[in-house]
Amino acid sequence: MDVGDTIVALATPDAPASRAVVRCSGGQAIDIARTLLVSCAPRDDQPFESRTRPKQETSTPRALSAGVHEARIQLAGLNVPGRLYISVAPASYTGEDSVEYHVPGNPVLVKLLLGELHRLGARPAHPGEFTARAYFNGRLNLTQAEGVAAMISARSEDELRAARRLASGELSKHVSVLLNQIAETLALVEVGIDFVDEDVEFISRDDLRVRCAEASADLSQLLAGSDRFERLSHVPSAVLVGRPNAGKSTLLNALHEDRRAVVSAVAGTTRDGLSVELVLEHGLLRLIDLPGLDDSEVRTTPDDSLDAIEQVSLDMQSHAQLAMESADFVILVRATDDDRNLLQIARDPDLVVVTKCELAPVLPADQQTGVGVSVHTGRGIDSLRESLNAMAFEGRSSGGDLALTTRHVTHIERAKSTIDDAIAVLVYHPTSPLPTELIAAHLREALTILGEIVGEVSPDEVLGKIFSRFCIGK
Repeated sequence: MDVGDTIVALATPDAPASRAVVRCSGGQAIDIARTLLVSCAPRDDQPFESRTRPKQETSTPRALSAGVHEARIQLAGLNVPGRLYISVAPASYTGEDSVEYHVPGNPVLVKLLLGELHRLGARPAHPGEFTARAYFNGRLNLTQAEGVAAMISARSEDELRAARRLASGELSKHVSVLLNQIAETLALVEVGIDFVDEDVEFISRDDLRVRCAEASADLSQLLAGSDRFERLSHVPSAVLVGRPNAGKSTLLNALHEDRRAVVSAVAGTTRDGLSVELVLEHGLLRLIDLPGLDDSEVRTTPDDSLDAIEQVSLDMQSHAQLAMESADFVILVRATDDDRNLLQIARDPDLVVVTKCELAPVLPADQQTGVGVSVHTGRGIDSLRESLNAMAFEGRSSGGDLALTTRHVTHIERAKSTIDDAIAVLVYHPTSPLPTELIAAHLREALTILGEIVGEVSPDEVLGKIFSRFCIGK
């Protein structure tokens, strides 16, 4: 990754919108902006949306200072209004001179702007390169950069909250305290090595053992008191189960607000599972519409006595059974005009939904434990979404003040194991001269491992894996 040139990328979705943001960073960023500007003036208190021209139409763009500027940009003969956010090194996100172009979100204009920026010397940025430069220039450490990536990809409130804590540097603070503790202990051990011939004890065996035990306990507490991003990033799944023509597919279409499933008054229209992602208040829920199940016992092994049609039905039942077993939640759907007993399935449902409530203003007594809905009138749909949100996310909050990635957990466990090795040396050499060189080697290794968490010691392949998960323009 070349950090010496100027990069540019679209930082908003490549689609029509009220505004698009193009981000440029590097030594030439401000000079390139000067070349493109027809006029530029510092922003006053007048709202951007209500003005068509900068207050000082004839102001020169030669001297661009840090701050927000209203401008007009020359693009292929067009005089385009825009807003520039200028940051001067090192007080910018990347630690370099940076310019953000906020222009009307017309994809054609954005393409013209990017083309001009490329022509003037800014190359297209690689995924994650803006945040990588922030790391290399000391604006972020490695855990904070990972927090930015986690915020970009967060799919629930809990995951977003944990990502913000990571990006704010909370894990870095914990690790820094541990690094200082271990470094201080290592310094005392190593100074004893330097003065081995002197009759001076810089740290006693008992004190050293206590310090190492405290460091090991602190690392254990960090692991035990933290959540895991892998758990928070899991999108919960729920299956819709019910008899044929219970209204499952119609319900899925109504919840997704799109016609994803084919619906028909003929029972058995759904022949295979259909999955959609619902956007609920606290995150995403994957909803799976299964084929209708009958009241017969579900068989899971082939039967040669069945004809082809019966075998297809058996396969569908078997697939439905497997889907119920693997899903996080099961939603049992029944129609209000179905007077049969509740469908018996392999596991207790987490939620019961009664459909077609337009046929019964008041639900029968045996159906009042479920959430009643009518897709045709809209009755109960909002209540059902609230119930789905509570089912999927209630009690799923982060188990600790921090959340750790697999990389963090691996390094913390390795560092703890190394410190425990130092403790073992002390335990198994209770009377002999203190093997300070071996203990120092263990402590030094623990420091290196913990330093890799925040990026103080980071192999190139670790950096590559982290920043490659970013999208372009971040």
